[in-house]
This record gives sequence, C-alpha cells and structure tokens, in this order.
Amino acid sequence: SFFRIAPTGLHLVAGFGRIIDLEPGKFMTVIDDAADLLEAEQGAVEHMNEDHRDAMALYATRLLGTEAADWICTGCDPDGIDMQAGAATLRLDFPERVTNGMALRKMLVRLVGEARAKG
Repeated sequence: SFFRIAPTGLHLVAGFGRIIDLEPGKFMTVIDDAADLLEAEQGAVEHMNEDHRDAMALYATRLLGTEAADWICTGCDPDGIDMQAGAATLRLDFPERVTNGMALRKMLVRLVGEARAKG
C-alpha cells in the first residue's frame, strides 16, 4: 500500500522549555517547479564544500550572526541552504526562491557579496 501524508502542522520539542507549533509553510518547501535545482543540488553542495568554504563561513558569521566554525553545506532547496559545523546546524533562507542551478549560483554569489559588505 502507498499512503500520501499531508501534514497540517508540527509540534517540535527541542528541549526543556523549547516547544513550538509550526504550520506547514514553516517546515515544508514546494519543489514542483524546481526539478532543475534538485538535479543540480549534489554538484552544488560538493562545489561549495570543495571550493567555497570561505563563503560558507561568511554566510554563517556575517549573515546569520553565529560563531566562526568549519561550516559546510549539507543541502539546498528553492528557499535556502542548510549548513553544518559539528553538531550545530544553520539554515540560510534566500530572499527569493531559486528553481534552477544558474539561479542558485547567482543567489550564492549575491549573498556572499552582502556578507562581505557587512564586514
């Protein structure tokens, strides 16, 4: 049997006193228009981690205000990129959706420019 699950909400227990309820728009991403991006994702993640760790550090420290660490890209989707350093994770939301590899590249270049300008 196959089942289609359509969540109507999420109850997140993130530790003592850290409980929140989320609507689907806060934890689900529409990908119907992003087949090209999904196809390019693995290559983009590898490229960022091999050639642009400095950009990852700038995203984390200057755009997200976190501590310096060895940040890597763990994934991307039309709404943003996911980052990790050890057990810590971050989400960098894009100001606009991207749906293909070229749009992703342009967005990441734009964001690193914004991060450098904050320095």
